[in-house]
Amino acid sequence: MYWYKEQNQASEIRQQVFDESANQVVSNIDLRITRFELMLRGVKGFYESSSFVKRAEYSHYVGALIMSETVPGFQAVAIVLDLPNKNSTQFITDMERRGYANFRIKPEGERQRYAVLSLIEPYSGNNLNAMGYDLLTNPISKVAIEAARDQGQLAVTSKLTLVQDGSKGPPAVVMYLPIYDTSKSLGTVEARRAAIIGWVSGPFHMQDFMVSLQNQLDKDLAIEIKDGNEVLFSHSSQYTDLYTKRAIYIGDKRWDIVIRSMPEFDARFPQNKLKYLVSGGLLLSLLFGWLVWLLGSGRERAELVAQQMTKELHKAKSDLECTLNAIPDVLFELDIEGCYYGYHTKNDSLLAAPANEIIGKNVTDVLPPKAAETCLAALHEASINGISTGQQVEIPFGDELRWFELSVAKRDNGSSENPHFVMISRDITDRKLANHQLSIAAIAFESQEGIFITDAKNIILRVNRSYTLITGYSADESIGKTPNILNSGRQDKHFYISMWDGINHSGSWVGEIWNRKKNGELFPCQLNITVVKDANGEVTNYVATIIDITLNKAASDEIKMLAFYDALTHLPNRRLMTERLTQALAASARSGKKAALLFLDIDHFKKINDALGHDIGDIFLQEVSKRISKCVRACDTVARLGGDEYVVLLEDLVSEPLIAASDVEVCGLKILKALSETYDLGNYECHSSASMGAVLFDKNNDSIEELLKQADIAMYEAKDAGRNTLRFFDPKMQMEIATRASLERELRIAIEQNQFELFYQMQVDKQHQIFGAEVLIRWHHPKRGLVSPIDFIPLAEETGLILDIGQLVLDASCLQLKKWELDPQKNQLKLSVNVSAKQFHQDNFVQNVESTIARHQINPSLLNLELTESMLLDDADNTISSMNQLRKIGVQFELDDFGTGYSSLQYLKKLPLYQLKIDRSFVCDISEDANDRALVTTIINMSHSLGLKVIAEGVETAEQLDFLKEYRCDHYQGYFFSKPLPIAEFEAQLK
Repeated sequence: MYWYKEQNQASEIRQQVFDESANQVVSNIDLRITRFELMLRGVKGFYESSSFVKRAEYSHYVGALIMSETVPGFQAVAIVLDLPNKNSTQFITDMERRGYANFRIKPEGERQRYAVLSLIEPYSGNNLNAMGYDLLTNPISKVAIEAARDQGQLAVTSKLTLVQDGSKGPPAVVMYLPIYDTSKSLGTVEARRAAIIGWVSGPFHMQDFMVSLQNQLDKDLAIEIKDGNEVLFSHSSQYTDLYTKRAIYIGDKRWDIVIRSMPEFDARFPQNKLKYLVSGGLLLSLLFGWLVWLLGSGRERAELVAQQMTKELHKAKSDLECTLNAIPDVLFELDIEGCYYGYHTKNDSLLAAPANEIIGKNVTDVLPPKAAETCLAALHEASINGISTGQQVEIPFGDELRWFELSVAKRDNGSSENPHFVMISRDITDRKLANHQLSIAAIAFESQEGIFITDAKNIILRVNRSYTLITGYSADESIGKTPNILNSGRQDKHFYISMWDGINHSGSWVGEIWNRKKNGELFPCQLNITVVKDANGEVTNYVATIIDITLNKAASDEIKMLAFYDALTHLPNRRLMTERLTQALAASARSGKKAALLFLDIDHFKKINDALGHDIGDIFLQEVSKRISKCVRACDTVARLGGDEYVVLLEDLVSEPLIAASDVEVCGLKILKALSETYDLGNYECHSSASMGAVLFDKNNDSIEELLKQADIAMYEAKDAGRNTLRFFDPKMQMEIATRASLERELRIAIEQNQFELFYQMQVDKQHQIFGAEVLIRWHHPKRGLVSPIDFIPLAEETGLILDIGQLVLDASCLQLKKWELDPQKNQLKLSVNVSAKQFHQDNFVQNVESTIARHQINPSLLNLELTESMLLDDADNTISSMNQLRKIGVQFELDDFGTGYSSLQYLKKLPLYQLKIDRSFVCDISEDANDRALVTTIINMSHSLGLKVIAEGVETAEQLDFLKEYRCDHYQGYFFSKPLPIAEFEAQLK
């Protein structure tokens, strides 16, 4: 009877050790997979938060993860990008920008869509073979990435061979996590397909995966991992009778882990050990009885029996050691004072101090004070009661704290003064952690989210307080019923079919749903349902959380209003207009009908804002919005892009271009007429107008950005045409703008490389003596040759590049004056330098001129700055002040192109001028045109009356010169004397 009892206990211990080891195997595999997933989610977050990830940035981020240490077994981590065929050319360009030269998509061939492996780390070895691979060409990968995309969660492939390993590589699997455009909705499968950007990919070989875990698994167990009927990993075919099958889930994939005992495992439990343990005492008694009998029977027999007894005792001791080794706990022998007399463990890592330092020491020397105090209390309790159980101690092991439960029993060692005790120390760290997690789960269950749990048949088993507060149903009213008590009737049967299909397919479902409270009130809520399965993969429960989002819906509507509508006018903003324009392009492509985009800009709105104030300006913009909206159909869209810019989208026009254009013109002119009528703004009344550009489009047009740009170009053409008018986009206009943009880029390069050369056109007095020259700039373009300033100076003024060019000319002119300084023939020559309005109105213009003169150390009186009449109209007082400051140091000023502007005589007499220059347009016709002759003589007489010199430019004939001399013009410049020349030729003429 006793033998059978002990045999059953031994079998239970063996089974318990097997079960615990099997649990550890499954836990370690599941934990490693979870760590893989967490790393992929980190990479996903990094990619989603970046607008464009370069190869170096990706390498730096993944390198910081130290994959070989944090996730050993991972082959690589990669980014796979979703790519429509139409974007493939641009994609290859982007890949070269990322740092991948000669990138191509593999395998070659035209396909409607690609899933291209675009970034991979480590970027070395066989991993290089995977770059550019289209995963949609692999049926196994295609199933997984489409599942991840549609379900919005992790997916794993069936067994496959990695492309980087070639056709004969070892078995592997790949994990995929979808990456979405986070600005888009993800509530449905269709929405997730539309928002997909790509996937984070994590491939690993099953053999490498298991090898990385070998130090964490029981080496005496045979492990097999299966995906359905397919074996992913198996490392032994020799096993004994113990067997278990566990399941883990990766996304929607189930892996079965089959674990069997091996002969090496059984060797830990000798078959006869318990028999000897039970009968040890009886055996010893019999042996001693036999020994007495044998002693009486003769010395020889006694010796034989003694030898046999010794052999049996050794065997019993060996069996006892085997039994102790099968126990995972640590056994200590201590006295009442806490002194260690012995210990037994097969795992020295569970000892609080090195094994050779424990014996003879006290618990106060080995353990932390609080733990030592608890041990001594347990010993004291056992000395009184014979046993002590349930005491727990916390002991540090390196950076980790571990918990142990103590069981103490008093031994009979024949000494009442110093009794000994056996103490079993059991590691309960995992149990404590589990209890802690259960405690957290209990607290979480009573969170602000409503929670209810059902069984597999959808019968409610438990609800929390928040559920009652949200729904009005108490626990008693809910338990035993189905969630149908909350049914609002707002969702049809197709909704629930789709919902349960998602739950059964992926193990969870999240979405918005309308429910009904106990009082009949309907409310929107967010519902999250999760499936709970047992070790065999069978559904045991459903856990559902509900959140009342009534306030969230209102806030969401407000957010939507802020996100998609202009706060001032409540018209659609740029974002919503872009969406509707996208839809309009698609609709036009389907129907073949035309659509149009009108771009409006209010003429001189800044003056209204500045004169009447921003409050009145806002009222004005609101009134503009109302007037435009009244002029279009309900199906059309009016949007405010910002400031005083509006866009009108006209859809569903006829397919005939001329008729469609005519309809657009009628609508546009209607809007312009409405906007030109008087505005009653409370205490103010004002008039305004708008300039409008229009572009027709259909399926053949370019992108949204291109359409907006074309309409904008046409609008500026309307402004150039005098405002308050409509202009249609002309492709020639765009070509001119493209040419202009190209010229601007080349002009910037010219400034950087100083591709300019100064030409000099001589200026002479009445005796035809050269007294100076006007400095004129020429551009030596590497491809176009010599470019006239007429072709690039207006562009330079518009773009602000005139500031750099102006300073370049000023520096070069001063440098030339300095070179002439030592030459008696040239040291009195003056140079006239043109100054642009932008350059002159700089805050630091005076300081720039002064510092340039000082830097070159020239005579300031030889520098003549030419200003145009238009400069006088802008801030005349500051203009006069700046001129006076420079006039004080000797710089002279000349008013260029006089007679072509709107000079005020009042300001003219205040300006510290040296000379007026008569524009060439008056000089060229003075021989034939009486009006020009009258103007020229008037300018000369007026100048002389103001004490100013006069120079006439554009003198090309003797007749013109004779007339100018007759009316006492002081100086002359023109082709009659010389065309503008490079410096060498100019100096040659001086000789």
